Amino acid sequence: MKHPIAILIPLIAIGLLWLSLLPVPKSPAQINAEFEVFFRTAVKLPSVEYIQNIIKKTGKQPVVNKQFIEKMNSELPKQTVATKTAELNEISQFRYDRLSPCNKFRLLNLKSKLTDQLNVLETKHSDENFDAREDENIERKRLQQLRYMNKIKGYSGSNMTFDDLIKYGKSEVDKALKGLSTLETEIISQGLASSLDEFQTNYVNSFSREEDIIEAFNARRPIIEENLSKLFLEYDLPPTKIVASRKLDFVYAIGTYTPVRYIFHFYWDGESFLGKDLDYLMIHELVPGHHMQNVLIRRGTTCTGDKGLPNSPRSRYSRSFMEGWATYIEEFGPELGLFQTFEQRLGYWDWQLIRSHRVILDARLHHDNWLWEQFESYWIDHLPERLQNLAEREYKRLRRMPLQTHTYKFGADAILKLRNREEARLGDDFDIRKFHDKLLRMGQVPMDILEDSYAALP
Repeated sequence: MKHPIAILIPLIAIGLLWLSLLPVPKSPAQINAEFEVFFRTAVKLPSVEYIQNIIKKTGKQPVVNKQFIEKMNSELPKQTVATKTAELNEISQFRYDRLSPCNKFRLLNLKSKLTDQLNVLETKHSDENFDAREDENIERKRLQQLRYMNKIKGYSGSNMTFDDLIKYGKSEVDKALKGLSTLETEIISQGLASSLDEFQTNYVNSFSREEDIIEAFNARRPIIEENLSKLFLEYDLPPTKIVASRKLDFVYAIGTYTPVRYIFHFYWDGESFLGKDLDYLMIHELVPGHHMQNVLIRRGTTCTGDKGLPNSPRSRYSRSFMEGWATYIEEFGPELGLFQTFEQRLGYWDWQLIRSHRVILDARLHHDNWLWEQFESYWIDHLPERLQNLAEREYKRLRRMPLQTHTYKFGADAILKLRNREEARLGDDFDIRKFHDKLLRMGQVPMDILEDSYAALP
């Protein structure tokens, strides 16, 4: 009988041989190094539209020639879809839990970017599946609706259906109506007016001189500055300028911010500017809205080593994050020393009501092909008398800027959801100043990866 050790020795030898044939596990350093190479070299082909836009703007051919553009028209979509799909598959090979915080952030952004590009390409070229058996108008409408909802997916970071979108819009309208109802009850209880329409007629200021409007805006600067420390860390922000602009048709927003020059433009017809629009506009466009947002994003200290690279998270533009932040921060008006009068609270809630109805109206215009008559009928039926004069302006804006108005609500809700999650997670240790600081330093994060990106970074 063989000694037990004599039996074990061959088994041990076989086991050691088997182990020697297994691949050596990669260290976290190796995994991160390999990912960074992939991140910096991921293929980024120009789109046909991008090249054609260069020609249109400059009148010159770019490096590629006309024959190459024609070839791109027929071949690039399929090649790009294959490329993006391959890159997405390669991303899945990297162990997320072994990546550094910054590489987790980069992976999330790159995956989101590739997924978004793939979704756009596949939707854009869905005409190849055109069903000749269907009525052409019906098929074209179906494709239009498909493209619209795919864009909604990109802006919202969710898979909401059209019915979900309408339901969401109605729920936002209900929130605004509740706020207006509470305000109206207070106004009536003080005997100031019997309705909000009457209150606006009798108590809301109307400015007729440009210098008076600018003075009223500037008067809010020290009030906000005095209260910023409640919500933010201390920052050295460059000064801003407030400029009046006259756009008679008000196609664009009532106010806009120019980041490079640090200018806030407010738009009016040169005859009347309602005082109720002062507080929320000041917060939204300047500090702590777009001005603070843009400055901190540009200075951002989060994962800056890849700044300037095509796939850098810092090179992305998320309209939902940009407009969502400025809308989200409006809710802190009272903490910032504003919204102290019925007039300013009316301005805030009226604008919330308009933004909420825009969700529904944009969908009806661009998904259901509503015309002006249908838009006007809806506006008359659902908006109060004091806002009826804005119907044509809103129609023109939604026609010329489809989907853009969704970003205010989508972005604000995503940030609020993230804040609520962090408050629940941290409890008494939650510091809203640090939350806001980290959020802005991340850059323009798309909605589909907002929560994961925040969790990935220190």
